Amino acid sequence: MAKNMLPAQQRDIWERCFHPTGTFVEFERAAIEQSIQERFEQQVLAFPDNPAVWTDNEELTYSQLN
Repeated sequence: MAKNMLPAQQRDIWERCFHPTGTFVEFERAAIEQSIQERFEQQVLAFPDNPAVWTDNEELTYSQLN
C-alpha cells in the first residue's frame, strides 16, 4: 500500500520511521548484536525522562518503565 493511501495516524508513524534526510542509516554491528534488554537500558541511560510508552490516559518515561 502506498504511503499516501494510509490513514493519517499511520502516515504519521510511517514518517517517523525514516531518517529526515531520506538516507539509509546503518546500525553499528555492536548495536545489532545487543539483546533487547541491553538496547533498552541504553535508551534509559540516554533518555531517562523521555516518554517510552503512552496511552490516552497514561505516559511512562524510560526510567519509570525500567
